[in-house]
Amino acid sequence: MQNNLINAVHKTIEKHCMLKKNDSVLVSVSGGPDSVFLLHCLKELAPCYGLGLHVFHLDHLTRGGDSGRDALFVKAMCQREGLSLELQRIDAQAWAQKRGLSFQEGARVLRLRLLKETAKKHGLEKIALGHQADDSIETFFLNLLRGSGISGLGAIKPVSGCIIRPLVEIYRQQILDYLKDGKIAYRTDHTNLEHTYTRNRVRNLLFPLLEKEFGPDFKKNIYTLTRIARDEDIFMRRLAQEAIDKNCKKIDLRGKTILLKMDISFLEGLDNALARRVLREAIIRVKGHSRDITSKNIEDMRNLGHMGGEAKKIQPRSDVLVVKEKKYLYFIDLEKKKNLPVEYKAFFTKEGPTEKSLNIGETRFYRSFNLYVFSDIREPIPNDYKKASPMEAFLDYDKISFPVKIRAWQEGDTFLPLGTGGEKKLQDLFTDQKIPRHKRSLTPIFTDRQKIIWVGGLRIDERVKVRPVTKKILYIKIYKKRPDVYV
Repeated sequence: MQNNLINAVHKTIEKHCMLKKNDSVLVSVSGGPDSVFLLHCLKELAPCYGLGLHVFHLDHLTRGGDSGRDALFVKAMCQREGLSLELQRIDAQAWAQKRGLSFQEGARVLRLRLLKETAKKHGLEKIALGHQADDSIETFFLNLLRGSGISGLGAIKPVSGCIIRPLVEIYRQQILDYLKDGKIAYRTDHTNLEHTYTRNRVRNLLFPLLEKEFGPDFKKNIYTLTRIARDEDIFMRRLAQEAIDKNCKKIDLRGKTILLKMDISFLEGLDNALARRVLREAIIRVKGHSRDITSKNIEDMRNLGHMGGEAKKIQPRSDVLVVKEKKYLYFIDLEKKKNLPVEYKAFFTKEGPTEKSLNIGETRFYRSFNLYVFSDIREPIPNDYKKASPMEAFLDYDKISFPVKIRAWQEGDTFLPLGTGGEKKLQDLFTDQKIPRHKRSLTPIFTDRQKIIWVGGLRIDERVKVRPVTKKILYIKIYKKRPDVYV
């Protein structure tokens, strides 16, 4: 059995092209049976590939000192085998809490981050993890119970970039039997026997029941299904990626998408299965993964696209915002929202820009609107105001109650648009001009002490228009980009 199991691992490595000659590998070793067996296998296969092996261990500082004893076990094992060890000690519980993560999720994220940092520091090409077939089956049931889509039911990937998992086709009992027969020591984490975590309940309660009722082959049948699901997931994800690349716009920050804009009509034109995959891929684009996204989250996003009225929002996860605005869906990474163009910040802020004074006679940048504004007092020139662009305002100086302020629009704002002969709500003006709700707070509203005098870029107020008797003009011009020469 000893050689047969090593050969099975070797076949997995070859099938998935995990290793090449003279690779250097960082092996993550917790001290448990899976990682001890992983290190043993790679050591046996090292001459075949000319491998350089290095070991990483993270002491989580948990379990009343047991984690420290695990670290001592791994350290002693590496000394016996003549292997270099990178040993780090971090309070994983505190690290996870600080970031709003569960201990299990936080420890996983922390460990993976440290593994990648260590591999980069020492110039190691591969990182080997000890996931085995039972882990894929457990994950299958976990995601099935929480309503995941097909992507959550797939087997754990044998290769993910520089990360390899040589044991993915080996079962836990095979590993335990091998270690027992070879009298190879390992550490036991007694928290795995507790029923606190859902994964433990699946492993310790559900699996024995299924094996009793359906026989020992149930695991093999489920694992076969997870591999099929993984292959179909890869195919469907490729289709979704191609669809997004062709039909969606994005905003990137240092090569990473932080906002994705999707036309709802494009989504509605897709087959149901592909539409769901496109929505999941949109989340992956802005967050890098779709963990914790359930099938219900996907359906909520689809339903969002069918809602009428003004902007609607949902948060499928605490760090992702999905907004329906007019005919588009926007997917936003909330952790990077400060880096978005100012026009999108109204999606997640209720208050508009604060009121600012207009500095007459100079050009000034107003950050809240991402605009430059120039103003001046001029003598009237016959018909000059008739040539004004939408970005300019010629106003009767004597009809204005100074000081002039600039602010964002507010619910209930009204004014008397030039030439209409009656009062109008700004909200109705924005609707007429087809200005999306999230961009309305970027429209500068110029006011005096009593009224709105100009809705910047759209319309001046009837009460301050230039007349033949006008003696002095307040001239205002707004720029979307910094003027080459200040006016």
